[in-house]
Amino acid sequence: MGIALLGVPLGSNIAFSSSKTTLNHSGFTSLINSKLQTEGYEVIFNESFSLNSQCKAFPLLKKNLLRGDEEGLLLVMDNGDHFLLSNKHLETYSVFISNFKFSLKSHGLEKLKDINTVRSTTPFKILKSNQTKDFRFQTIDGNIVEVHSFKKKNYVKVL
Repeated sequence: MGIALLGVPLGSNIAFSSSKTTLNHSGFTSLINSKLQTEGYEVIFNESFSLNSQCKAFPLLKKNLLRGDEEGLLLVMDNGDHFLLSNKHLETYSVFISNFKFSLKSHGLEKLKDINTVRSTTPFKILKSNQTKDFRFQTIDGNIVEVHSFKKKNYVKVL
């Protein structure tokens, strides 16, 4: 069971509800914006959404004549930390969220207030970010999640 990552809008691939709101651009600094423009990314502000109270997500599109359009998702924390999830990161992270939801449902735990998909799978604090390999973050619950995607090695570890 997985989430298709080729559909539009990109934000719907990872959002936890169907409602999207255009976010204000707080935390989205001109430094982040200029870095993205330098790398050829276009931010799709009207499809942005909140993952939780501390983390906002901004879908990205990079036009590439040889490889076709590349999608990405920029996660921006309220403190200004940020991480760009590449298409490979997105695939790996989306499957993790889907599997987490499926596991809760199959064990009859989806109604428990102590266990919540958003609290258990979304970044509250970025601990490590290496754009080509690892994205390690802490959830609101205090769990450490690492999304690793490099060449053919794709996995998520919950530490």
